[in-house]
Amino acid sequence: MKKPLFVIISILFVISEISIAQDWSYYNTDNSEIPGNYIRSFSIKNDTLIIGTQNAGLAIFDQSNWEIFNVENSSIPSNNVNNVIHNDNGIWMNCFIGIGDHYLVRLKNDDWKIWENILNNQKSRFSDIEFDENGIAWMVTGDNSGWVTRFNQVTFESFNSNNSCLPTFSSTRYLPFSIKVIDSESRWIGLLDNQLGSSSLKNTGVVLMENENCIFYNKDNSSFPDNHQAIVEIHKDPLDQNVFWFLSNKGIIKFDGINWEEIFLPSAPNAMTFDNDNRLWVHISNIGMRYYKNGEWFMPIANPSSRVNELKVDGDNRLWASTETNGLAYFNLNELEINSTELVKDEKVSVFPTLISDNITINIENLGLQGVEFKLLDIEGQIHLQEKIIQRSTNLSIPNLLNTIYIYTLSKNNRIVKSGKLLKL
Repeated sequence: MKKPLFVIISILFVISEISIAQDWSYYNTDNSEIPGNYIRSFSIKNDTLIIGTQNAGLAIFDQSNWEIFNVENSSIPSNNVNNVIHNDNGIWMNCFIGIGDHYLVRLKNDDWKIWENILNNQKSRFSDIEFDENGIAWMVTGDNSGWVTRFNQVTFESFNSNNSCLPTFSSTRYLPFSIKVIDSESRWIGLLDNQLGSSSLKNTGVVLMENENCIFYNKDNSSFPDNHQAIVEIHKDPLDQNVFWFLSNKGIIKFDGINWEEIFLPSAPNAMTFDNDNRLWVHISNIGMRYYKNGEWFMPIANPSSRVNELKVDGDNRLWASTETNGLAYFNLNELEINSTELVKDEKVSVFPTLISDNITINIENLGLQGVEFKLLDIEGQIHLQEKIIQRSTNLSIPNLLNTIYIYTLSKNNRIVKSGKLLKL
């Protein structure tokens, strides 16, 4: 792959709101036999749900019967189940006991197969797994001796800077965190900047591994955006196979093979996925669900939970969310009615100036004032100003803040109707 030129395009975070937020349905311990409400990971095989939980084992639901596997009634090595995935060779999962005590587990026709020494005949952690078209498993393993591990159903082969094109990193700084298999020859690897507590800007990046060649992108050698600590998910665009979307702890980064585009969010995202209509759905911490299409954000459905670990869409266009408190949630996107006349028009809700010093003005023309609230946040998500808006035109005093970029949100009844960036001078 020829190394391209890079352009960062900062996109103003503009949200249009559907007038009625619609609700979710749930499988939880109150209405089903699911063993726990903290869902770490799940997979959907036809209509069968395969659910990995925190401290409650594995659950399989075929729409009629529940089957629960835990350390007391099966050979599963731990009740903590993550990275659930299925293929023609069975159900695969990451069962873990501690930080570095992870097991690769397969369940096939009631037979359990457990691999506990996945890295150079030693126990190790791994944080993501995907299969290529040949059934080869690829895992990211956070250890000096093996960044990426390949498993051909018989043996494990680990790749690091000593035996492959992967770059050399300090084990105290960078860790592999996520992986996206493109095909049998290519894969993306998302990194974690492990300098927790450091006051400096975080500097994560991604690696494109193509056979014997690797390209490492971060802010030091390209225009990859800075202040992102971890790349937690990687998705291929459903319409353009050359475009990839990276979910970080700060927002979304889009790469089209030439340009990097950073899409700002007002708070940390948890998970994302594409639906069958090519809309990009994202769950944002403490804000909720929304989708992104044609450069705009929309929020037509309610928040399933304050924290979501995974989002997936099934063949019937149902959006599924694994929550940490409410079980497994789903929403039928075929019932989603989006009428453009219901959208709140941004030009009738204004916040200015964008270059602020002491004051900011909020004008509202087409929105009822009940339940309207303004928030000013920094890029870390910390709230510096929070005010109820009770007048059509409101002037707010800006607190003594550092001169940097801030994000504002204007919400009605906890649903954002406008958001954008402000620069403090």
